Amino acid sequence: MARNFDMDPEATRAGLSNADAAAASQPGSSGGGLQPGGYTMSLTGAVSGSVAVRQAEAEVQVAANMTSREVSVATVQAAEAANSGALST
Repeated sequence: MARNFDMDPEATRAGLSNADAAAASQPGSSGGGLQPGGYTMSLTGAVSGSVAVRQAEAEVQVAANMTSREVSVATVQAAEAANSGALST
């Protein structure tokens, strides 16, 4: 029985979106255990600034990944459509 190797675009997008969301949530996880007061105030400020920069970088990366993902999904769909006969068992 012939079976096509078709990509499920929605499942692919959903899986990659979940990966982007997980990556975007990582940068803000550090620095939560610092107690404010004394010399730690400047350290807390530095950590907060660093976390904000990393969060912004992660958001830019997520946006770039989204664009790349859509191009990749469209490319695979076009290739599958062009080669549908050759992609069956």
